[in-house]
Amino acid sequence: MTIRCYTRTQLMPVQIKPPDFSDKDNFTYQGIWKSEELRPGIWVSIMDFKPVETITFKYQKHKPLIDLGFILEGDISNSFQSRSADITTIDSNSGMGGVLFAPEAEGTVEIKASKKMQAVHVHIEPELLHSLMQGELGNISTDLKKIVEGSKQESFMYRGVMEPAVSIVAHHLLSPPMHGVPKRMFLEGKALELIAMQIGWANSREKKNGKTIALSPSETEKLYAVKEMLIENISNPPTLSELSSQFCISINKLNSGFQEIFGATVFGFFNEFRMQQAMLLFQKGDLNVSEIAWTIGYTNVSHFSAAFKKRFNILPKTCLTMCRQRKFSI
Repeated sequence: MTIRCYTRTQLMPVQIKPPDFSDKDNFTYQGIWKSEELRPGIWVSIMDFKPVETITFKYQKHKPLIDLGFILEGDISNSFQSRSADITTIDSNSGMGGVLFAPEAEGTVEIKASKKMQAVHVHIEPELLHSLMQGELGNISTDLKKIVEGSKQESFMYRGVMEPAVSIVAHHLLSPPMHGVPKRMFLEGKALELIAMQIGWANSREKKNGKTIALSPSETEKLYAVKEMLIENISNPPTLSELSSQFCISINKLNSGFQEIFGATVFGFFNEFRMQQAMLLFQKGDLNVSEIAWTIGYTNVSHFSAAFKKRFNILPKTCLTMCRQRKFSI
């Protein structure tokens, strides 16, 4: 895969060849941006930085790969065209994850300036995944099975809100332990764990999506705008009635459309987004439980604690203590 990258203020193309991102210093950013091969046929890409300028990648895929993406913080946009298919644009933000197979794709990825970007991507060759399954191909979705068997060459994509367990594993890849643990072995184990989780997630999505709803381009655009409004107003979100009125779309269509595009109802998406943001804040360790609850829109700390415990099976205070201990041990 060959990638050409430039910033909006630097229109001079720069050649970058994954997985080492050897020319990343041509961009102005603060933090970590790297890719590491874990074994032949599988590698992990890490983004944990704040770009000073908008960064844009122009890429071409010459070899079919299954890409698993996990957006932990920030926004990223990927517009691509695979073979004879129409141009597809994927706008992802914090808490979103997905599986993408786009052979011979050409596209553009944009990361906007000034907003912190934290993302983990795991890339695996279909042949390697086939060998790792070792006779368990009956346990994966129909489309993924065709891909790893080599009988499907069309683009394939599942995306939606990450499960909390997936987010936690992705964070482990972002900040792996350094003391007493073989790093490469740890990273490969976590990468394989993410792949297994996403295979299970794709299976459940396939079962749920036996029926799909038709969405017009206008309705799809409105649903993405609703999502952005919810994210931007996390501490004081609009009600379903207010969203329905402002965007001229019925409450039923809001929920069914969100389920179709983002894998959850409006409430389910927003609640999961708040929980993901809370987990991010705990992992940073700068705020106490009450401050985190207020930041994500809870006025009652007890209600927040109950919701957090229900999603992550751990009390917020315990989680914060563990995150701070881990942060200072690295």
